[in-house]
Amino acid sequence: MLQSKRDSQVQIEGPEGGPPHRTLFRIALLVVGLLGSYLTFVHFTHQSVACPETGLIDCTAVLTGPGSVIFGVPLAAGGVIWAAIGWKSLHGAPWIRRITWRILGIAGLGWAWLHEWMDGYVCLWCTAVQLAILVALGASLAWRDVGVRMQQGLHSLGASAPWVALGAGIVSAGSFVGYQVWLGTDTWGVVISIAVLWGLASAWMTALIVSRTGRRWPATLGAVGGTVPATLLSGLGATACASGVCATGVSTAATVSSLGISGVLSGLFGAFAPLALQGLCAGGVLIAAGFWTWRRGSLP
Repeated sequence: MLQSKRDSQVQIEGPEGGPPHRTLFRIALLVVGLLGSYLTFVHFTHQSVACPETGLIDCTAVLTGPGSVIFGVPLAAGGVIWAAIGWKSLHGAPWIRRITWRILGIAGLGWAWLHEWMDGYVCLWCTAVQLAILVALGASLAWRDVGVRMQQGLHSLGASAPWVALGAGIVSAGSFVGYQVWLGTDTWGVVISIAVLWGLASAWMTALIVSRTGRRWPATLGAVGGTVPATLLSGLGATACASGVCATGVSTAATVSSLGISGVLSGLFGAFAPLALQGLCAGGVLIAAGFWTWRRGSLP
């Protein structure tokens, strides 16, 4: 069984545990490495890059902004290191190393986009690097394998799990809407969207929790009953954070550190900062549930 599973994994992911689209993967990493090396050279030599300046597009402002350096390392240099690690990961790296590499790539993209958003400028060179990173991340995944494992993970849920999950999702979404009504909101389009997202996150996690234990009724009561306080507490926490409680910095970049989490949220989303934070939390839960389901589908 173990040998069969290992052979199947190698067949799907390519020789030596590498990505299935090896050529595209290597080309994308090569682009990241070359462009990142050039931007790193520009950073340390204080040269300017060929880039149109139209107000919104300003490569120099982005490359010299406070978010362009993290812990003394230029963001472009981090991309080069990431590409080099990805190149080496072609050779039978354990799954945890591949997952970590992908998470670092996604985190780097998130930081780069946040940096450009906060500065109010767009760098065309940086955009090219970001697109290459997205291609590399996409090419590193065996999409057919992901789909099969997700399907197997969903089929492994207990027969009662979907119904319990539906109840938890309705309770969670309802408690979210009720909390917003209590606050006196009038932004119903955004509220309903986040409520649906939060309901889906609660439902998926509830189904997984219930299907993991043989004690169905205690798990059901705990999972469904826990959605109300979890939803309300997340709402209270999001409101407090976006109102200024979360004043600690989230990075070494001067701009973001001076603003803190609440300042970043307010700068990005304005009056919708509390709802945006709850939406980000729900999105994180959905990602965790998806990964958990994928792992269930990979079990023998």
